[in-house]
Amino acid sequence: MKLERQAERALFGAYRNPLTDEPAVQGSIRGTANTNVLVHAGKLFALKEDSPALLMDPLSLDTEGYTTSAAKMQGATFCAHPKIDPATGNMCAFGYAAKGLLTRDCHYMEISPSGELPRRHGSRRRTTA
Repeated sequence: MKLERQAERALFGAYRNPLTDEPAVQGSIRGTANTNVLVHAGKLFALKEDSPALLMDPLSLDTEGYTTSAAKMQGATFCAHPKIDPATGNMCAFGYAAKGLLTRDCHYMEISPSGELPRRHGSRRRTTA
């Protein structure tokens, strides 16, 4: 939204299709963090399937930024519907296109209640079967 307001025109193309974006915003995070919210590890995670999680302070709602490099996460996307493991308290999440735009690889991670990454699995190729 900020980029489009600055340009005074639409820059992002078709819904969830970065191949239709204007060259000026290629590689930019295009998520809107408007699908789900979840408080975990002292942070509010605002989520949308096609982008990293947006971290916010759960009390003030101050934006801290996207999780692109936070806690050694892999990939450019974070699922919009992570689950909490009742035994460990870890948030279990995955992301797709783990090896880049249009790749068929996924990555899986767990985030502990303290914000650490006790378990992270590299990307795995999705199958169509």
